[in-house]
Amino acid sequence: MEQLRLTQIISSLSKPKKKRGSEGGVTLEASMRGINGKRWFVDIEGWGWSSMDGTQEACMNGIHWEALENPDAWPTQTRPCIIVRRRVPSADIAMRGPIVGVDSGTFRILLVASHPMSVATSGRKTASPRLVSRPLVDLIQRLKAQCGASVYLEVLRPAGWRALEKKLNQSGKGFWHLVHFDVNARVTKIPQKNAMGQKAPADNDEVSLSFVSERCPQKRTWKTAREISSLLVSNGIKFVILNAPRTAKSFGSVSSNFAEALVQDGIRAVVALPNKILNTGAEVLMSTFYRCFLAETWDLAVAVSEARKAMMRVKKREGQFGVMVPVDDWVVPVLYHNGATEVSIIRNDLVTNPAATPRNTVPDSKRFLSKFQGLLSSDHTRSPDAIVADKGLTGHEELPGREFDILGMEQLLDNNILHLTGVPGVGKTKLMTHLGWWWKATSLVEDSFYFDYDKQPSLTPEMLLSKIHLQLFTTAPVEAQRKSGRVTPPRPLPAGPRGNFLTQWSVSASSRSSSPTSDTSEGAGDECWMEKTLERLKERPYLIVLDSLESSEAEIKDDEVLRGEVNEFLKMLQGGKSVVVVVGNKKESWLNDSLVRFGAYHLNGLDV
Repeated sequence: MEQLRLTQIISSLSKPKKKRGSEGGVTLEASMRGINGKRWFVDIEGWGWSSMDGTQEACMNGIHWEALENPDAWPTQTRPCIIVRRRVPSADIAMRGPIVGVDSGTFRILLVASHPMSVATSGRKTASPRLVSRPLVDLIQRLKAQCGASVYLEVLRPAGWRALEKKLNQSGKGFWHLVHFDVNARVTKIPQKNAMGQKAPADNDEVSLSFVSERCPQKRTWKTAREISSLLVSNGIKFVILNAPRTAKSFGSVSSNFAEALVQDGIRAVVALPNKILNTGAEVLMSTFYRCFLAETWDLAVAVSEARKAMMRVKKREGQFGVMVPVDDWVVPVLYHNGATEVSIIRNDLVTNPAATPRNTVPDSKRFLSKFQGLLSSDHTRSPDAIVADKGLTGHEELPGREFDILGMEQLLDNNILHLTGVPGVGKTKLMTHLGWWWKATSLVEDSFYFDYDKQPSLTPEMLLSKIHLQLFTTAPVEAQRKSGRVTPPRPLPAGPRGNFLTQWSVSASSRSSSPTSDTSEGAGDECWMEKTLERLKERPYLIVLDSLESSEAEIKDDEVLRGEVNEFLKMLQGGKSVVVVVGNKKESWLNDSLVRFGAYHLNGLDV
């Protein structure tokens, strides 16, 4: 193949019309006025040729066209702003306008972070399970706190294939706009047959993504591009992010390119990696991409281009033995699309009708995000007070060395009653405090309730429910309600009478059955508050932490009635949507395993 020279590319870009190579390889499209300093969208359309067995080869995608974005590759006097996109024609998609509308006031992101524990505990150096999710959560919280950005993020748990199907089908078509697959990928050979019906050498590749197995979190389930695209397209997903390597395979048959196959089936735009990049580069890539996309522009191509420029500026990557080496991996991220990469969260797709669209009309997405411009600029351009304020918005500090412990606990969430054990001082309380924030920020729970038996060892189940009831169903301050004489929630019970939980529960249940609407009326009495609180905890996701439960053992171990009440309280929450975490130095002997099914996790010390 002849070498492609920059002079040939410049002459192609300078022509207003489309130019297709005689070899049937590449189409370069550009819309520009002038050269220097102008933004050019260069669309690469790849064609190949048919091989002996009839399959279409796609070798042109193996060229790193993204290298055109390097300013040093252009003459000093002519340095345009090049943004490279790879366009995939799709026969199933009608030609639409230059902006993809999601027809919603909120942009919703579903993050599928599937990391099997077998990979995490294999002893190999693997990426952090929250390499993508943690900076994305921090960014969204800063946007919401400072500008009220309408961005919703949810991390799928458990990250299995059936859980993904259930989540998309329950949410409804078009609810989710972007799905990010933070998973592993593999390439397998597809067996072929010759004209005689005999097996031939497997030349075609098939790319699959891994999901945590529903039967065993140590194992994985693999799904092909056709299975995944069928699920995503049927549920109206428009954009997909793939940070697994080999998801945009450059050479071989067209079917082996996972990202291209998704776009051909109907996904509007896909960001993928044809080759592997180191964890340091992936962190720079994803953090810069989402910052630019959500805070500065709604264009995926512009965001990917800015991420490549950030990787170009920061080339040092951590290699073996912690040695930092410069790596030119900024050309690896690619974007495939079928006609548009800019997003509008306020209006539908802009139909290609130039006469109906005024020239001076500014897209709604640009007006909506104009106040976000420059929000997350570099720290040296802002005052120290602003930097401190931003850090306070993210909520919690990092927990070095606990990433896989968080993953291990999340793998046990199919059982909503967890028992976290560990020696004193290992960091159980700090971990649960962080998880209370993390699980709420990633939409696993709506709120959290923390009870420390070390500070109040006499807490009983009815006292716990009383405090939860005050937080869930009290809209006005408690003191104001007491002065007005309308105290619907009960006051916390004093640390005196013991063994009243089952008695009050039976009274509450009988009162509820005799007056089925009393809990919803504004003047509901106190007799049914307990059942009302328990039903809320079972029907909606909350986090209840019972910390330092061993501090109450001296009072509980000799009280058989109270032990039964605590076990009965946990049994009532078993199988509900709320997560209950019992924290202790060791498993308390009085907890009844035959009555309550616990998911156990032991927290070890950090390696020094």
